[in-house]
Amino acid sequence: MKTERELFNEALSTQDDAYLNAEAQLRRRGAAAVAELRRHLADPAPLPRLLARTLIAWVEGKAPDNDKALAYLEALPRQIAKTPVLAPSPSGISSYLGRHFQDRVVEVLALRLVKVPSLPRWYALGVIFYLGQQRKASVTEALLRFAIETRIPESRRHAADALRAIGDPELPRKLAAERARIAAHAEPLPAEVEATTAPLPPDKQP
Repeated sequence: MKTERELFNEALSTQDDAYLNAEAQLRRRGAAAVAELRRHLADPAPLPRLLARTLIAWVEGKAPDNDKALAYLEALPRQIAKTPVLAPSPSGISSYLGRHFQDRVVEVLALRLVKVPSLPRWYALGVIFYLGQQRKASVTEALLRFAIETRIPESRRHAADALRAIGDPELPRKLAAERARIAAHAEPLPAEVEATTAPLPPDKQP
């Protein structure tokens, strides 16, 4: 059986089903997982901090809306299957999440965005719009990471707009950290991400 440390490292280094499996196992470990997770709250890298913070609150029962928000998103395809609608509306998802959960699920959904790149278009865009609507600086680094790593131009554009809508005063510093991170792999920073420190045009102001 894997240790809590091994599971955390697996969650950090994997994506999609492998990530979700490691996340679920950590949640089932309860207090034993929390002891390991607390070690990462002061990690110098943003993703381990977000993962640890999100899972601690979840395991300790301090984030009851996480399961409700995820269940809502997972049920949407079944709900619209009997209607003429082809896919759930991203803007409708954003409105629903904001109305029912305010900003209480921004971190778990930002984590989903980064760690589950196979999310369908409607799901990813709904989360991006929601994060931009809620304007919480705690998800800036995750949103930056998604905008850099996604291979979908539409998603990158909307993530860049959400970053600008959030207006995090620390965005230039966080952007510089991401620039340095990917420079080690000789990868360029996408132009849309470079432009996130510029103000939003009037037609996209929140």
